[in-house]
Amino acid sequence: MENATENIEPWMIAFAQMENEIRQALKHSGDTHTVEDVFIGIAQGSFQFWRKGKSVGITEIVDYPRTRQLNIFLAAGKMEDMKNTLPEIEEYARKQKCKSITLLGRKGWARSFLKDEGYAAPAQLLVKDL
Repeated sequence: MENATENIEPWMIAFAQMENEIRQALKHSGDTHTVEDVFIGIAQGSFQFWRKGKSVGITEIVDYPRTRQLNIFLAAGKMEDMKNTLPEIEEYARKQKCKSITLLGRKGWARSFLKDEGYAAPAQLLVKDL
């Protein structure tokens, strides 16, 4: 009989440890994903999972007709840990031949450490629920 833990990847354990933080961040995402959607996306390779300390980031690569971007669509936890994760995410984006990194988040992100790292908020996303 196969050991049930043999199929558990290290990211799955980290994901379970950060599930509450992921749920909280998803509340601010406009109901675009559930925790289960994110888990499945990581398992299928559509999303990338980043964990450092007490923070988690979820990214995806978006291919447009003329460019490729890495989109950080979910981040939660301690700001300092996220700051320490950013170089890894940027290096990954470069290796994937992404031309830029995008982050859709609350206004506070524009005033965070990201401003010092060269990130700018050239536009504001406006949404009307129908």
